[in-house]
Order: sequence, then structure tokens, then C-alpha cells
Amino acid sequence: MLKTGTKAPDFSLKDIYGIQRSLTEYKGKKLMISFYRYAACTFCNLRIAELIKLHPEFSSSNMEFLGFFQSPSEKILEYAGAKKPPFPLFPDPKREIYTLYGVEQSSRWKYLLGMLNIPKLLRSFKNGVHWGDTDGDSFLIPADFLVDENQMIHTAYYGKDISDHLPVNEMRKFVRNDS
Repeated sequence: MLKTGTKAPDFSLKDIYGIQRSLTEYKGKKLMISFYRYAACTFCNLRIAELIKLHPEFSSSNMEFLGFFQSPSEKILEYAGAKKPPFPLFPDPKREIYTLYGVEQSSRWKYLLGMLNIPKLLRSFKNGVHWGDTDGDSFLIPADFLVDENQMIHTAYYGKDISDHLPVNEMRKFVRNDS
């Protein structure tokens, strides 16, 4: 697991559109790097929809979002990519970048805890997000990393269950330097 104050691991990877990107090209910007489960995950797609709505607020504060899925590009384009997010999404089916950031699978208990998050499940269904094919490890737990302009990890947030991500208010504090 990565800790606050450590250098964010660099990566170079093609996004879902085939554009080669690396962490170093974002030097000078604040980042939220998010690791999701798989492309058809209801909770993951709900979070992507939330970040799409929040993107103007954060991009105006020099903050960008980067998202990783353990799914291939075609699957990401079918689900989260179909929403046309204004930030890059990356396929990482071998979970190489997940490994760099210490994102791993968890117990069945954390899986069940997430599945019991009925309010979030209902909110996702209400927003037209439905479960699809599982093309990855169902027990993978999401993680979010806030990275400063010098590419140091400000916050390493490893989800408590399959539905858990960094709270938006923590993102806002980071942008305002209130932490």
C-alpha cells in the first residue's frame, strides 16, 4: 500500500482511445488517480457519472482525473466510456498499474458489505446504471489517490468495500489546500 508523502509511481499506458499517456505529462497539476473494479461494475459507473458532473469544478482548479479499469478498452468503451468522460480512462487487464499502486483484491466480506449498500445500488439503478458482464476480479476493491503538483501522494484512499471511494469533500479540501 502506498502512503502519504511518497512519490506517485510513474506509468506509461495507452488510454481507451489508443493515446499513450504517462504520469509525468501531468506534472504541475493536481490529480485524482482512481482504480475501479471492471467496466460493467454498477458502483464504478455511478462514480464515473459523478466525476463527469464534478469535472468542471475541479478542472477549473487545475485538477485532473485519471481512471483505471481491469477491463479491456472495448468493455470500458461500452460502459464508462460510453458516457464520454472528459478525462482519460485506461485499460489495465493485467493489473500492472494496480500493482504499482498497491490495489488488490479483498475478502468476500468487503464484497458483501458493498453489495449491501442498498441506497447506492438504488441510486445507480435510478441513474440508468445496471450490472453487466463481469470481466475481472469481482473482489477487487477500488482505490483513489490524490497527487500533488510535484507528483507526491497527498492522500492514499483504499476503499472499505466494493462501493467505497474517496469522499468528494476530501477532494475539495485537497484542491483548496485545506488538508
